[in-house]
Amino acid sequence: MRDIYLFLLPALLLLTACSASDDPADFSGMGDCVSLSFNMVANTPITASSRADDQGHKEIDSEFRNFEDGVDIGDLGIFIFAKIAGTTSEEKLIYKLTNLLDYDDGRISIVGNGGNYFVNLMIRKDDLKDVLGGYEISAQGQSIITFRILLVANCGSVSANPTAMWNAVNGQTFSAVLSQLSDWNFAMSDIYTADGGPGVDAFYGTNDSHIPMFGTDAFAVTEAGLYLSRPEDRVYLGDINLLRSLAKIRVVDNIKNKDAEGYPRIAAVEFLSSQSECKVLPAGALNYEDGQQVHSPNIFGENPNLTLDGTYSLGTMPDAWSQTPSSQRTGDVYVGFVQKKKIGYA
Repeated sequence: MRDIYLFLLPALLLLTACSASDDPADFSGMGDCVSLSFNMVANTPITASSRADDQGHKEIDSEFRNFEDGVDIGDLGIFIFAKIAGTTSEEKLIYKLTNLLDYDDGRISIVGNGGNYFVNLMIRKDDLKDVLGGYEISAQGQSIITFRILLVANCGSVSANPTAMWNAVNGQTFSAVLSQLSDWNFAMSDIYTADGGPGVDAFYGTNDSHIPMFGTDAFAVTEAGLYLSRPEDRVYLGDINLLRSLAKIRVVDNIKNKDAEGYPRIAAVEFLSSQSECKVLPAGALNYEDGQQVHSPNIFGENPNLTLDGTYSLGTMPDAWSQTPSSQRTGDVYVGFVQKKKIGYA
């Protein structure tokens, strides 16, 4: 998996409030809530120096943005957990939202433009007290509160009924929710069209499909800062990165000494796979650290004999999108998105 900043389509400009009635227009209960926000960054170039790890993985800015970075806001799971830092208690669920297109909860909004989107969230102090085992925060308190954010996107292919799918995730701790999500998979046929091509956008991302993604991080907040937070002075938690559940393959035709008709050249590229489905979560999701590369594959189903279970073509990348300048190639750039694999031989 590769890590990627979230590209959210479209932006939502919504009012936010918090009250006992959950009425988005009722601002009377603001004092009964804490105010948080975190950032999802879109359309931001990712350089090799800032997104490379010690094993030589180079991050390339997105080329096929709608498919590579797109997030279906009707299929985006947002889970918020909390605990008192330094305690042995588990991170407990305090907020869950799985469809930004169909909700009437005034506690959350997404605002922004120009590629920066802020998620603003209100959490009732009474709900926080329950999650913290009866501990009531105060302006004089010295505790540190840890908030864990979990984002899971574009998983609708798991079920023909996305609402029922998300409702079935009823775990009340971070580990319990991940345990339930660990069974989720998606079929390559939901994002790949075998009779498409030759362009990459005719093979992948047809029917407005996007790559399933996962991201999580934990943030420490002082008790006093949390208690005194307000909608106009929110506690800013930080940025959240997302991992794509597919690996990106790029093949560049840079064959020298071509003739006047462009030969010899690469005419087509195919990936022969022993899997036709993928897992949504990465390996080691419970201990994943935000922004890190994942080097172990999370295989949907073992195929010890490595028998063929799918053939996936790489499509040509339009010149206007390609990150490989014409000076570094003599032909087309072919791109495809495939499941991560174990290395082995039949």
